[in-house]
Parts: sequence; C-alpha cells; structure tokens
Amino acid sequence: MTKIFRLGWKDLLRGLIVAVLTALFGEIVILLKGCGLDCAADSWLNAVYIGATSGIAYLIKNFLSNEEGKFVGKI
Repeated sequence: MTKIFRLGWKDLLRGLIVAVLTALFGEIVILLKGCGLDCAADSWLNAVYIGATSGIAYLIKNFLSNEEGKFVGKI
C-alpha cells in the first residue's frame, strides 16, 4: 500500500489485473448464459469498457486509501 493520494507500480499492476479479469469473466458469463460465440463476439467492446471502468475504480480506491488500507483515512 502506498500513502494516501499516491499510486505505486504495484497499484497500477493490480489495477490492470482487475481490469483484465473483469473483462474476461464478463465474457465467460455471456458464454455460459447460452448466448453463443456470435453474441460474445459482439459484446467484446462492452467487456473492454467494463474492464477499464473496474480498473479505474480500483485505482481511485487505492489513491484515496492510506497505508493501512483505510478508505479516505486520516491524512
């Protein structure tokens, strides 16, 4: 964990991992719902948007958390 209002390389790497996993699992859910490969191929752009959004949300959470992981903790 980094100090509040700072991001480190580990935060950025973990944000990227969250984004990729979210997009991947979103596509898997679409396939498991029985939509098929045609529908999943059409939804890849939505998966990218959702993955990017979740990665950005993770980075914002880390940016606003202190060294102890408390969200908007004492400065």
